Amino acid sequence: ALFAQPRLAELALALGDAGSTALPPILPVPRTEPMRLSFAQQRLWFLNQLDPRTGATYIMHGGVQLSGDLHLQALTRALDRIVARHETLRTHFANVDDIPLQIIDAPRELALQLIDLSGEPAPQSAARLHARNEANTGFDLASGPLFRGRLLRLAEREHVLLLSMHHIVSDGWSIGVLIEEIGALYAAFVRGQPDPLPPLPIQYADYAAWQHRWIDSRLQQSQLDFWRAQLRDAPALLELPTDRPRPPLQDTAGDRVELLLDETLSVRLQALAVRHGTSIFGLLLSGWAALLSRYSGQTDLVIGTASAGRNRSELEPLIGFFVNTLPLRIDLSARPTFLELLDQVQATLLAAQAHQDLPFERIIEAVRPIRSLSHTPLCQTMFSSDTTPARALELPDLQLSAYPNDHCVAQFDLSLDMQIAPTRIRGVLHYATALFDRSTMQAYLDNYARLLGALADAPMLAVDRPALLDADGWRSLHQWNDSARAVPPPPTIHTAFQAQARSTPDAIAVIDGDRTLRYAELDAYGNRIAAQLIAAGVRSGECVVTLLPRSAELVAAQLGILKAGAAYVPLDPRQPAARHAQLAEDCQARSIVHAPGDAPPWATAPCLQITLTAKPTDACVAPPLPTAAPAYVMYTSGSSGRPKGVLVPHQAVLNLVRDPDYARWQADDRFAFASNPAFDSSTLEVWAPLLSGGSLVVVPQDVLLDPSVLADFARTHAISVLILVAGVLRAYASELARTLPTLRYLITGGDIADPQALATLLRGQRPHTLLQTYGPTETTQFVTAVAVSETPDDGQRIPIGTPIGNLRVYVLDAHRQALPVGMQGELHIAGLGLALGYVRQAGLTAEHFVPDPFSGEPGARMYRTGDLGRWRADGQLECLGRRDAQSKIRGFRLEPREIEAVLQTHPQIDQALVRVCEDTAGQRRLVAYVIGTQIDDSAAHDPNALRRHLADTLPDYMLPDAYVPMQAWPLTANGKLDVRALPAPDDVQRGIAESDPPHGETECVLAEIWCALLGVSTVNRHDNFFDIGGHSLLAVQLATRIQTRLGRRLPLSRVFAEPTLARMAGALADSAAAPSAPIAALVDRSSYYE
Repeated sequence: ALFAQPRLAELALALGDAGSTALPPILPVPRTEPMRLSFAQQRLWFLNQLDPRTGATYIMHGGVQLSGDLHLQALTRALDRIVARHETLRTHFANVDDIPLQIIDAPRELALQLIDLSGEPAPQSAARLHARNEANTGFDLASGPLFRGRLLRLAEREHVLLLSMHHIVSDGWSIGVLIEEIGALYAAFVRGQPDPLPPLPIQYADYAAWQHRWIDSRLQQSQLDFWRAQLRDAPALLELPTDRPRPPLQDTAGDRVELLLDETLSVRLQALAVRHGTSIFGLLLSGWAALLSRYSGQTDLVIGTASAGRNRSELEPLIGFFVNTLPLRIDLSARPTFLELLDQVQATLLAAQAHQDLPFERIIEAVRPIRSLSHTPLCQTMFSSDTTPARALELPDLQLSAYPNDHCVAQFDLSLDMQIAPTRIRGVLHYATALFDRSTMQAYLDNYARLLGALADAPMLAVDRPALLDADGWRSLHQWNDSARAVPPPPTIHTAFQAQARSTPDAIAVIDGDRTLRYAELDAYGNRIAAQLIAAGVRSGECVVTLLPRSAELVAAQLGILKAGAAYVPLDPRQPAARHAQLAEDCQARSIVHAPGDAPPWATAPCLQITLTAKPTDACVAPPLPTAAPAYVMYTSGSSGRPKGVLVPHQAVLNLVRDPDYARWQADDRFAFASNPAFDSSTLEVWAPLLSGGSLVVVPQDVLLDPSVLADFARTHAISVLILVAGVLRAYASELARTLPTLRYLITGGDIADPQALATLLRGQRPHTLLQTYGPTETTQFVTAVAVSETPDDGQRIPIGTPIGNLRVYVLDAHRQALPVGMQGELHIAGLGLALGYVRQAGLTAEHFVPDPFSGEPGARMYRTGDLGRWRADGQLECLGRRDAQSKIRGFRLEPREIEAVLQTHPQIDQALVRVCEDTAGQRRLVAYVIGTQIDDSAAHDPNALRRHLADTLPDYMLPDAYVPMQAWPLTANGKLDVRALPAPDDVQRGIAESDPPHGETECVLAEIWCALLGVSTVNRHDNFFDIGGHSLLAVQLATRIQTRLGRRLPLSRVFAEPTLARMAGALADSAAAPSAPIAALVDRSSYYE
């Protein structure tokens, strides 16, 4: 523990505290009594029972190349002596009456396997293959042995020694012990001398028995109290953005990347630690915590570190599993400076070291964190450092070198091991390949080094302030945002239309049922309406409300309003009159254009009734307008309850629709006018065809209500461009994939993409281009686009693409500093697509439209979207959801769309939606809404079937609490999901009763088993086994007793996935009968591992 007490006073205090809680001595115990496992061994034994294939995960493996005269007999004698000397190396484990015990075998030879590769054409290649096979070969804990060796003979004077031990009988310190003892024994035996090693005072089994004695006594209470207080309400998961969804069962396949700090920085960091009176370990850990906080967006972190667990001299010479995990909780919520964070981390280290004797497994039982089979509890990332030089094996007459070991497992999501030398600091980052790409992990280390350098330069700076984007990152960012292009004249929408009408006067502009308008006609109608508005007193820059459905009249009205120099404000006629009055008043409408009939009773401004039967006007004196003049106002909901009127200029619309870089419009294109006019997707539908010589086809409302009718309409009218917002596309994907004619462009956006819906379309009548777009109303419909051509994998996040012409996107932190690839931040948008602001809400405009620090143009602005996103290494952007609306259930942040994607892979489920609801007791619950297929929708009415389907793929914390079958989605007038119209499931609606006793025979028998195991008198059917005292070993006993009492197998993974009494009974109802089977047979062989 000396690394944590660099100050003499603190070291003395720590030693004093240690003495005040001195533990009893470790004494040998008779080998006639059952030998219990240590707490650390119990955890590995349980993991092996959960999935026996973890035998290849927890291996301590190493190799050494031996060049010279090898004395084989001396080597085998040395290894045999070590096996005889250490009981752990001849121990196996048995399950006796649901209690795991150590079985110590009599001393025996190691049986070193000698493999002659000297006759191979490439001995070194063959040796590497043997080394990989050795590292990937597991151990059988039930039969042993758990220590083995191979000697590969490459030539007469060239050998490779491979040694492997299971982690349950060894740890990193044990490797050093093994190396020293091999060296001492081999040297002695070569010289004909006796064993030089002193006898061991105790064995590991004595330590395990001692550990149980003091843990069962009152001595543990103060340590329990400390850890309970330290970890109260700690986050269940460090939620780093991953490259792939987290699998339901933790996948320990791993890899590693390396870090080498330059000599100057290495020396400066160590000098800073000395000046501040802290350890270099604490300094490096502080920097790592600051980096993880920036990647995750969390300010409350729990990072594990390893304690050797050998703070008694009699334990130092033993081979065994002593290492203990200490969970270190680090708080960055107050935005500390680096020096303040150093002090906090140092105090946390000191306190943890003073309470290091309590095994991690007991900490878990005491704290009772939310458990999941998808990751380790409490700590998903580890940090360690070593300042001692590696112990080298020295053997007479031999030259030794470390043999390359490419075997790598990931017992945690991330594990950073630092090696500290006086002039150089190195690091190795082990990571789970199921979650992260190698390039992502290399970026972590690059940013770690960059952050350490910045903090060393300015330790009084808040740890979240240093910029992490280097010169190469800036070059990439500039390249990805290099979207500048010329926007062709003229400068306004209506003048651009007039130019098109002069060029193609007889081309069809609008098709509305049986009526068609040619370009010249539409231009003339626009002139007439403009003249009427000007006569009514409408002036440049004022607002004119349109109260018209999707129609040719609406198109002519919007054109006429623009020709009058005003901005159109489209309102949905189906909305309540009170809403119309509110919005008209908010924008201070100068006039209201409405359909034939009475003027709206709420109108306080002049009203203009529009028809296209009167003779159009050939000319209109339209006032000249700058390109930055307002063109329209779109209203969106506001968090304060007051709608926000987004004022969009002409230049933004022209930039979106005229000769864009994301599409190539043609004069024979027919655009479906299918969007609600009050929704911004109508912008592209109306103006893209009218400014490029194409046609606009008005889609009747009843056609939109049925996807098959919509498909027929598109075929009949030769539609080539169709825009569907994500909510409608999700609802219609299956039908459209079967019936939709081939389109040139199918464009979707308005929400995060549904991978399953896109995959369905791509497998069916796929369009020539399926365009996924992103952009809020404040940036004129969309600012990024990507053509989706490949069927996305299940759970894959669809990128939102790259910026379109003259738009730039930045991923920024809270200080509006650009972030590097992979790091999530708030999306900010700059360029020609920006709105002018919010109507009559200057404060809100200033809050969301902020100065652009990356532009050299005076007055340049950017829009804060409130969306989280990140850059990918390929230059594509990802949107990760709203910054202020992330779902959090059972202590975990989660992405509902990931659950939806898996639900939709069920053959009887067509569509799915997952929401977070609150019951009457205020508990947040996960609810899945599902629509079954037309052929068979039985699964939509079978929650157990859906739960089983999800449990095969998702972590248990992502399994919904309730499932609600639906016939169709309720949609708003804008085509978005109407969340308020979703029904509440009965159990969520009424909440859970305080007293809810078991129902039925299975639940009653389960309740009896629970009570006996947990020492309680009663349980409710919604009690959680682990919340009321259960832990991993009791889970093993539970599975065994269920098998005995009910004759059914319940895999251990299902115990964790279905931890409540009711859900466990439901799982048993689906399980297979099992009159007799060993506990290991109860492991769920998920197809994930096949």
